[in-house]
Amino acid sequence: MTTEAQNVAYGDLVDSVDLADVKLVDCQFKIKPQIMDPDRSKWRFGYDCELTDTSYDEEAQIVSAWVEASAYAKSGKTHILNVKGRYLLVYRVNGTSDEETAARFTRNVGPISVYPYFRSLFADLCAQGGAHVPPLPIMKGARRPLKAWAAAEQREE
Repeated sequence: MTTEAQNVAYGDLVDSVDLADVKLVDCQFKIKPQIMDPDRSKWRFGYDCELTDTSYDEEAQIVSAWVEASAYAKSGKTHILNVKGRYLLVYRVNGTSDEETAARFTRNVGPISVYPYFRSLFADLCAQGGAHVPPLPIMKGARRPLKAWAAAEQREE
């Protein structure tokens, strides 16, 4: 398929797809007592949200994607807060597509679709665990240390 044909197929899929379901299928929450330390000057924060698998069922007209999200706080080399979630996304396709186009679609929108759900999970678990950390930032791309998130934490003190 030519690049132009791939782009047309992708556009057709985007126009015909609806998010049918987002399911949290696995979750981990780990917190250490150091999370209560008022000196957070050496803390580092980070997050990640990535597509791990995708499939397209032409007969059922369903695109499925597995996305794993995580966030952490570290003090030195010690993880003092860890939250992980694994999600299953299900999209209904109102038309036809192919495996390659469906995979491209889920790479582009899968993590972005899951991230608001993960942010909510993170906030809820941290609140229940008494971890006074700022909310996760909006997702801006690849995995990275969160300098802005850490700065927001320092401003709250």
